[in-house]
Amino acid sequence: MWKAPANIGLKGGVQPKERVSDTLQGDYNKQDKPLNLIRVFQGTDPLIWGARTLATDTDRWRYVPVRRLFNAVEKDIGRAMHAAMFEPNSQPTWEKVRAAIDNYLHAVWRQGGLQGSKPDEAYFVQIGLGLTMTQDEIDDGRLIVKIGLAPVRPAEFIILQMTQDMASVPA
Repeated sequence: MWKAPANIGLKGGVQPKERVSDTLQGDYNKQDKPLNLIRVFQGTDPLIWGARTLATDTDRWRYVPVRRLFNAVEKDIGRAMHAAMFEPNSQPTWEKVRAAIDNYLHAVWRQGGLQGSKPDEAYFVQIGLGLTMTQDEIDDGRLIVKIGLAPVRPAEFIILQMTQDMASVPA
């Protein structure tokens, strides 16, 4: 999911109507027009050339692999947090949630999805009173986790904050 869908050959005889030059490709990139053009180079099938999203308001979501990684992480971590829904909103539950998320992100890092030579350069997970939640939020049944991921460069984190509404279970 974190590999760019770029430089992939198109099969089946599909050919672009017009060839795209390096200059035209560069012009589009300079104008912040994120197009993943189909390019033909000497001796190759047509290639998908680029891995940009349509997001132009932020560098965070500029590239398809970063967006896909975060979509998957949000979905998977959301499931892990949902599993804690009927647990007390207390330190033991927070530690279980933190450990589950940490194990998941460690696997993503080991598989090459996050950058850094050590886990703490690739990701972090924070949860707890005074760290991600106030006492009022805990009392209101909100479990809040803050996650930082480094998908492009070590220790350059994109931050996610995820909230799970907890059932009314006494702590």
